[in-house]
Amino acid sequence: SFGAWAEYVLSSQEVSRGATSTTATTADNAAWQVGATYVLTGEKASYRSVTPAKELNFKNRTWGAFELGTRYAQLSIDKSLFPIFADPVASAAGAKSWTLGINWYANKNVKFVLNYFHETRVFPTDNQRTECGGCTAARRSRVER
Repeated sequence: SFGAWAEYVLSSQEVSRGATSTTATTADNAAWQVGATYVLTGEKASYRSVTPAKELNFKNRTWGAFELGTRYAQLSIDKSLFPIFADPVASAAGAKSWTLGINWYANKNVKFVLNYFHETRVFPTDNQRTECGGCTAARRSRVER
């Protein structure tokens, strides 16, 4: 089954360099992301977790549930923060990222995650860009009562 979600955030906040400083501004930042998943083994997609119809059992040759996922996100930092409140060489003014992943639900309490992500950061100095990416793996267990 298919699942999708989206989120958009606007943040506006007053910033100053110190309690007695006369240097202040309003920083307006924005971010958004969209994501989608598809459960390959037919279980219902869920924001919280997928419960396998057939848990991992080597004797019965059942393997739990598998889910593919993707996400795209963007972040924009207010340009008025540079260079007074943030270092334009060390602090990114924006970022874009995407992720591809697979989740394996061995049972309702154990989930294995493998993600590949790629991020591009934009710095205010000459619109300099840096790229990074990599693979992350995790295991999550939970106990339900």
